[in-house]
Amino acid sequence: MRRLRFTRLADDRGAVAIVVALLMVALLGSAAISIDAGRLYVERRQLHNGSDAAALALAQMCSGANKLSLADCVTSVTGISDQATRLAEANKNDGAAYAGVLPRRSTDPLTSVRVRTMSRAPDGSTELPLFFAPVLGQNTKTVSAESLATWGLPIQGRAALPITVDICHFPQGLLADTVSFWPAQFIQYAGQEIAPNPLCPLTVTDPVSNIGGIQVYRPVPGGFGWLPQAPGQCYAVVNKFLQQTPSQPGNSFPTECGSQLDKLRNTVILLPVYDYAGGQGANGWYHIPAFAAFKLTGWRFGGSPDLSWNNTSSDPRQNCTDDCRGIKGQFTKLVVLNQIDLPGVIDVNGYRNLGTLNLGVTAVVLSQ
Repeated sequence: MRRLRFTRLADDRGAVAIVVALLMVALLGSAAISIDAGRLYVERRQLHNGSDAAALALAQMCSGANKLSLADCVTSVTGISDQATRLAEANKNDGAAYAGVLPRRSTDPLTSVRVRTMSRAPDGSTELPLFFAPVLGQNTKTVSAESLATWGLPIQGRAALPITVDICHFPQGLLADTVSFWPAQFIQYAGQEIAPNPLCPLTVTDPVSNIGGIQVYRPVPGGFGWLPQAPGQCYAVVNKFLQQTPSQPGNSFPTECGSQLDKLRNTVILLPVYDYAGGQGANGWYHIPAFAAFKLTGWRFGGSPDLSWNNTSSDPRQNCTDDCRGIKGQFTKLVVLNQIDLPGVIDVNGYRNLGTLNLGVTAVVLSQ
């Protein structure tokens, strides 16, 4: 019986090597896509974190210095580009990044700052060497990111307590650059004032003006009023562009706020401020042109049981007992970075055109 013999054809020699070589090219191409592209993605995310942080920080500095434009801020804040670089480096795992403040574009608000961050290679260039992409003809890659932050007066806001207060309580002296806090006072519920505020002389029967044929009034001295709450929540959402923000009649404390009240002790809250009001009862409304910052240091609310904290004092301006209802605290200045509470801003010049007010609250938001 003859044995079967297997022989390789001479023409097939080297075919495996060719196949392996072709597969290696595909493998290296896949590695270039997965490894190099993944590395560039991580690099870009870190650079974007750095540009966000730098833009927010610089906008916060400009807003705190009451600067009305980027050009004004650049001339007054020392080493603004160097500070952008330091913030960008702090957000990189390897601490290697370039950053700079870009010129304002025609579409950017006046009160905004645009920051660009770029990769920094070991040789000091912006070209990052790639590991596998050279197989596909790509040796290096520059990675960059941009962020735009805007500062200005808030368009709308979320008030932790659904309360609005009369503008006559706001101390205009607080807007001076050298003043940060104003002495504490008790702002009492409309109609419940014990020690009337001399800055609020109008009564409910004294019309402020005639707007569109409707007589509008400021409530009685020392007044604050309740606002409708978000469904199932304690807070109220206020849009300053509304000419008439509905009121919530009554002076009892909202039940939804019971679990939130103690968390607000000695914290600074956003306080909607009205300058005139109209209507009565369920048809009542407020005109709210601005937000103020208020450090909450005491209160006395109605309801069952009464809710009182730090509400007694020998100073009649800080005392609220018996039938008095009100909140105690100090007006202050505030720069808000929380885009949930203040989701948007408009530049200061735009607000001037709309005739709105600056009561010491500035919002800083990322625009892109």
